[in-house]
Amino acid sequence: MIRQFGIYLSDEVDHWTGSRFVDQTRTVLALFERHLKPPRESGKMWKISIEVVSKVRKPKVREVLGHVKIQIEDNSTAFFDLTAEEKKRQTLDWLFRGIEIVTQAYGWDMKPYEDAREAVLDLNYVNHWTWKKRAWWRNGRRLVAEVFVEHEVEVFRVHIQLRNRSGEVLERTLVISERPDEFIFSKYFGALQWIDDHTVKLISKSWSDEPDKSVTFDQRHFPD
Repeated sequence: MIRQFGIYLSDEVDHWTGSRFVDQTRTVLALFERHLKPPRESGKMWKISIEVVSKVRKPKVREVLGHVKIQIEDNSTAFFDLTAEEKKRQTLDWLFRGIEIVTQAYGWDMKPYEDAREAVLDLNYVNHWTWKKRAWWRNGRRLVAEVFVEHEVEVFRVHIQLRNRSGEVLERTLVISERPDEFIFSKYFGALQWIDDHTVKLISKSWSDEPDKSVTFDQRHFPD
């Protein structure tokens, strides 16, 4: 089933430019992926890869190791001159142009993809989320530590925050700024644990050499 999407530059570009382009499209693609209910009709295909080119040389849909690849024609060099919000809109436009070609080629239903697009638009392209793993305060379930994420066009920010049961965020501390690429920042999400009554630690995955991140919250937030 289709679960992932990628947009790439296929004209002659250097590695740094190609990587930067991929990074800056990930915020919208990740948001879209999170709201897509994978259509079963796509079978063993799991990713749609869209190549933005100055001239289409491979107009037909191609299948490569579970990827469905398609080329679309546009001026990709202008992308880097856009504002962050314009880049988000351009990314969604390219994504849907590619999806329309693929769904028409295979006769797939467009509705799951349209629903995911509507979710992105309803959120105004804002890709912020709270990690599903959280740590309740060891002296009762009145407070909880969480990891709050801001996935933006040029940066991925990780915060550790303290929240009460009513949903009020009492304190939030930035602990990581990283490239906006899931393959880069996934290494930080191992576990979240209290290490004393006022300090919580974000533990990196076991295979990562990244140091753990600790935050000590203001003691005034805690009951006596």
